[in-house]
Amino acid sequence: MKQRIMRRVHAVYLIRQLFSGTALRLYALAVLTFGLLRTVSIYDILANMPQQGLLALYDFVTYATLHTELVVQLMLIGATVVGLWLVRDAIRSILHAAPLRRTS
Repeated sequence: MKQRIMRRVHAVYLIRQLFSGTALRLYALAVLTFGLLRTVSIYDILANMPQQGLLALYDFVTYATLHTELVVQLMLIGATVVGLWLVRDAIRSILHAAPLRRTS
């Protein structure tokens, strides 16, 4: 009986982990990244990327983003939002971790 209860506890724990907010955001980021990689030629982007400096790179990225298909723009915005959301969650979890206390 104890093993059956523990199996259920482990199953509930696994389901909660698989459907947690962070896990769902990671799944969304993976799907959006996969979609971007399927619709955009990374080789061509790297071949056309300027080597002069940051301003030229900024101009290139801005022009390329504004002149691409709407689907690519939406996936890029979605991936950026989800990625920033994950970074925010990571920073919050680091900051809210138990602080190290000095005993002196």
